[in-house]
Amino acid sequence: MTFVSFIYGLGITLALTACALFFVKAFYRATGKELAKDIRPAALQAQLDARDRLLLNLQELEFDLAMRKIAQEDHREMRGKLRSQLADVVRRIEGMGADPETSRVTDTII
Repeated sequence: MTFVSFIYGLGITLALTACALFFVKAFYRATGKELAKDIRPAALQAQLDARDRLLLNLQELEFDLAMRKIAQEDHREMRGKLRSQLADVVRRIEGMGADPETSRVTDTII
């Protein structure tokens, strides 16, 4: 067997495998046996995104204080505003029936 015929055979094998996988996936979609995906309502996802953004802003604010980029008074004022906004977002998330601590945006979707 030559190297060229080996590569040719490998290519055909890969093409047939890809076709088989395509048909199996199509079969599962047609029969409804595909795994259900975790799709959140857009309003809840927006609130979770806002929560994550505010938490990140609080972390950055603490870092800026530690690096002495901002004054202590400014830090207290900005931290109070961010925490107030975060409390509002958490209340909205709870109002939608979700747990704000465990409903992460980065949850894996199957």
